[in-house]
Amino acid sequence: MMKRMAIATLVLTLTATVAGQEPGRRGDWGGAGGNWGPRQWLDRMVEGFDHELGFDEQQWVQLDTIVAAQEARAREAFAQWQEVGSAMAVGDQTRAAELREQLLKQFNGSEGGMRDMFNEIETVLQEDQLARFQEMRQTMQQWRDHGRQMWQAVRELPDTVEMTDEQRQDFHALLRDRWQAMQEEMRQRSEQGLDGIQWDAPDFAALEDDFYGQVAELLDEKQQSLLSDYRLQFATRGQPTEQQQTDDVRNVLKAMKRVRELSGEQRDALREIEHDALNSYREVRRYKERSAALAADVKARIIAVLNPEQSEEFTRSLERLRPRRERR
Repeated sequence: MMKRMAIATLVLTLTATVAGQEPGRRGDWGGAGGNWGPRQWLDRMVEGFDHELGFDEQQWVQLDTIVAAQEARAREAFAQWQEVGSAMAVGDQTRAAELREQLLKQFNGSEGGMRDMFNEIETVLQEDQLARFQEMRQTMQQWRDHGRQMWQAVRELPDTVEMTDEQRQDFHALLRDRWQAMQEEMRQRSEQGLDGIQWDAPDFAALEDDFYGQVAELLDEKQQSLLSDYRLQFATRGQPTEQQQTDDVRNVLKAMKRVRELSGEQRDALREIEHDALNSYREVRRYKERSAALAADVKARIIAVLNPEQSEEFTRSLERLRPRRERR
């Protein structure tokens, strides 16, 4: 069964899907999708929304005005990026960096520069349409955030887990295979037309497990440990310090990995505990009480697997991971 690729985004699926359609009710633009301008892509995006929400004629009139305003913003942004290219072409890296920083501030975190358009669309929706559209916006933002995070991981992993030259080649081959599989899935979705768009968010934890699981197969035992540490660190990146618990899941799992003389059965059990903990931590890490409860549960599961001597070793390791002022 074809798996959804972790590096895909729903917006990419949407544009690829609607690009394969014949010109619809909003006008005849002609040409292949690759030759379309901003207006054509925006109109096709709104048609995707219409397929899910069902706009009436009055709403379409208002939406035409909204799309035209977004087209103007898109063309302005394109002109700004051309300025960046021009500055780089003449060797003015300082100016290019300034312009690039301005653009990143303008669009980063703003739903890919579409926030104004989406906010305006919400003003013309009926109550039931609005509720569904807000769910769709959330899904698009989740895909965007997920795609950005996974792209960052792709850049950082080879050095972080100390891949050899041969492993790096295998890693790049893995990424190429996943990209090709994603393209094939998108081709199949495009054949379904607007029915191929899936607005409900997938299981992002499962997508990450699939990706990191394939990466782990390329690594030795030491590198797999580095990979596990990276996933924990990456999951909490940007989290305020006051939300990080003394015995949070990261420290609990670090202490677990310091326990020695484990049997094969114990290693398998602890590996399963780590897998479950990583998945659960994604959901609770921003909530103090739920994060603390998860840490306590993981600790209890770990201790249940260990013998008395190993449990003492685990407890001592966890104690050493606590800030000095919180040690008892």
